[in-house]
Amino acid sequence: MANAISEIKERHATANQQIKVTAQNVGEIYEDVRLRLNQRLQAFVLSGDRNKYRGKALVDCIEAIGQIYHEFEEKFREEMGRAVPYVAESYYQDALHDMGEKITGKFDTKRAEAMLQDSYSHIAGATEFMSATQVGNLRNTVSRVLRTAGMTGMTSREVQGELLRLLTADFTFTDAKGRVWNTEAYTKMLARTTLMNAGRETYLDTCADKGKDVVRIS
Repeated sequence: MANAISEIKERHATANQQIKVTAQNVGEIYEDVRLRLNQRLQAFVLSGDRNKYRGKALVDCIEAIGQIYHEFEEKFREEMGRAVPYVAESYYQDALHDMGEKITGKFDTKRAEAMLQDSYSHIAGATEFMSATQVGNLRNTVSRVLRTAGMTGMTSREVQGELLRLLTADFTFTDAKGRVWNTEAYTKMLARTTLMNAGRETYLDTCADKGKDVVRIS
């Protein structure tokens, strides 16, 4: 017969490992986004002469950026949809064990769903802002380089080189407090923080449900 305490400790360790794995997976998902964005921006810059940078090619590029970020959001949702319920239920069982309660019944999945919706709203806001920032940077950079080209007589090749240099740099994200993040680091942090909060809140809520309103956490 399996040892219940050993099983719960193992599940807890696995839950914490799931947090690390999910954060890494989200980072890898964004790295794929970064590569795709760079490829699309390069294709735009190399699509023709400077007169096309304000026309349909620019509109197509903007639409492609929005689609890439939309797909990133969907993949983030899929990843968190697997991880949040697992981590939350693991911490629910931990709380019951620590209080000496028998593990009976099932975990309230409505709690996990509420946490999922919260994580979805965070990433939706972040990806919308990332996309808008990317598009704004694209428009401003093209306009600035073309103005400079008009004043200095830059060749088409020089214009392409300057656009490639400015548009395919590492992408950054400025959060609500004005801190500038490497975007991959920000998305990994968002995934990790969401899962850690899901675990902690589930643990404390479970204790409160059992009348344990004072908890010592090591």
